[in-house]
Amino acid sequence: HKTRVYSNPNRKLHTETSEAKKYGFSSAEEMRAYRASQPSACPICLVRDAVYLDHDHKTGKPRGLLCPPCNFLLGQAYDNPDTLRRAVEYLEQ
Repeated sequence: HKTRVYSNPNRKLHTETSEAKKYGFSSAEEMRAYRASQPSACPICLVRDAVYLDHDHKTGKPRGLLCPPCNFLLGQAYDNPDTLRRAVEYLEQ
C-alpha cells in the first residue's frame, strides 16, 4: 500500500484535496487561497512561519495558520481558554 501511495504522481494533489475536504473547503484551490490570505508570521508568537492549519476541534472549521509549537500549545491545552489564562497567570507570578 505504501509503495503505491508514495509512487503516485498525483499524491500531493490527493493529499491537498483530502485536507481541504477535512476542513470544509470546497477544493484544494480554495484552501490554497485561504492559506495565501493569512499572515506569514504566527499570530501567537509573531516569530515563526505560520504553516499549520489550526482548526476548531468541535466544529472542524479553520481558525488560521500557526507555527508548529503554537499549534501544539493549543492542542496540549485542549483548546481551553481557561487553561491558557491560568498558564498566563502562572507565568506572570
